[in-house]
Amino acid sequence: MTPPFTFLDHCLKSGDSLVGVRSTQSIAQLQVGAVTRSTQETIFGQALEETVERAIALRMQLMATNIRDVSDVSEMAAINAKAHDCLANARLIADRLVGQQLEASGNSRTLRRGLSALEIEAEIVTHGDSAARGRLERETTQALTLGGSGEKRVRPFHWSLEFPEVLNGAHSGFDAVIGNPPWASFSGRQAVPLEPALDKYWAEEFAVFSGWKTLHSLFVEQFARLASTDGSIGVLLPAPVADLDGYAPVRSFIRAAKYVREPLLYFGEEAFAGVVQPSCALIAVGNPPPSGKPDGAPFILGASGLPTTGPNESDFHRAIQQLNDRGRPPADAFADPGVHTGNCSKKIVLTQAGSVGEFAHVREGRSVFAYRLEAPQKWLHIDYQAADGEYFTIRDLSVYQGFPILLRQTAKRPIAAAHDSPTHFRNSVLACRGISGVSTPLVLAWLNSTAVGAWHMTKVREANQGAFPQVKVRHLRDLPVPDWAVLAESIGGQAPALVRSAGDQDATAIATLDEAVSHALGLSTAQHAAIVSGLAAMLGETSGA
Repeated sequence: MTPPFTFLDHCLKSGDSLVGVRSTQSIAQLQVGAVTRSTQETIFGQALEETVERAIALRMQLMATNIRDVSDVSEMAAINAKAHDCLANARLIADRLVGQQLEASGNSRTLRRGLSALEIEAEIVTHGDSAARGRLERETTQALTLGGSGEKRVRPFHWSLEFPEVLNGAHSGFDAVIGNPPWASFSGRQAVPLEPALDKYWAEEFAVFSGWKTLHSLFVEQFARLASTDGSIGVLLPAPVADLDGYAPVRSFIRAAKYVREPLLYFGEEAFAGVVQPSCALIAVGNPPPSGKPDGAPFILGASGLPTTGPNESDFHRAIQQLNDRGRPPADAFADPGVHTGNCSKKIVLTQAGSVGEFAHVREGRSVFAYRLEAPQKWLHIDYQAADGEYFTIRDLSVYQGFPILLRQTAKRPIAAAHDSPTHFRNSVLACRGISGVSTPLVLAWLNSTAVGAWHMTKVREANQGAFPQVKVRHLRDLPVPDWAVLAESIGGQAPALVRSAGDQDATAIATLDEAVSHALGLSTAQHAAIVSGLAAMLGETSGA
């Protein structure tokens, strides 16, 4: 087979890029987080410094080689092999450092004891003892095998050893780091399994691994750490990173590290085959400027394709503008206290109550309809005992009973019902405490109104997703509120009966409530008609509510 007339092997690497020792100094000092075994010059540390310098020289020689014929490619391959082999001991010690950290699982005493043993082993291996090296290789393989399964072996990737000419020295770092990392969440309805050892490891190594723990968040931090001070990063991410509360640690970190170019490029849901979640591009460059934004403040997203027109554009736009100028509900009116099933969904939410343990009914988002709440269809295992690595959140029943109104979270617009026969509910349901001094039927009329639905769909990006449209607490806290006195005067006495009829899908009752809310929001008859038509058009464009 004829060799290729080029050479890129020195650039093409593989391994677990989120697992590895960050710097050659940490390897030389046997440092794991805040735990350092040796701050003094050692034989191993001195040898590491020399081999890194040799590897850099070899790689620079390789990159300076001009390819004139196939023999030059062979020469470059030989140089690359030498550069790789001269760091073999350093790579093994670094792998063992990672293994020590995984084995210690957060126990500093265990870690210090392991590092003491490794200090001795590193010196012996540096002197060329093949038996000691073989022993260390076996120990390392065992330490990097998670859960005792060979299929789950970690393959650390030590960036400063793989690209020593880039990540060592006073001005280290890449000029640009770009990527499309895997999107994976370790909690929620689509959670992927997370090994407990990696959970602890990433929590120790990454500042962003808190709040909503995701794999793509780790890549954002890793990209920023790999870039030089003046370097840039570009990351393709799910759009919720821009404003979801759980991603606040990511936004805080990257704003402190780089200048984020806003608005972020927004691609929507259909930019990539097979991807239904909206995506965006985070581009961050150079040094961060002084920011007047609070830590974790949302990023601005670019053009989103939010619907802004209706069949009667003038009245529709004037109505939306008028709603923009209305007051907002109290910040504590809405909450998200629902049962969080964590990684135990199939164990604590069941179709039938078990024969052993305590069980109670639990509602899901599919139980909530406008003005109507259906009976719960699932059971909650109240006293389930979590095993190691399992987690979930179930609050006291009184917490759930304290909310008079429930809302569906997966919806294109607010959909609310009275919390009759109160019981537990999952976090696919949001909750409303009500508005002080306002009856529950009036609050329901407001939340289910066409005006609120139209305003929500023109302002909230997640409302227009084809898959899993979202209503979130922050959206509800931003809804325009009516003049409650005007609304009460209009339908106050009739409100309970109208709401009951609306729950039975009585079109006349629904229209009466709807018109009253629009009037209390200051909309004219023409504006109300435009809002009704506009919302119908928007829902039609996005396949219904």
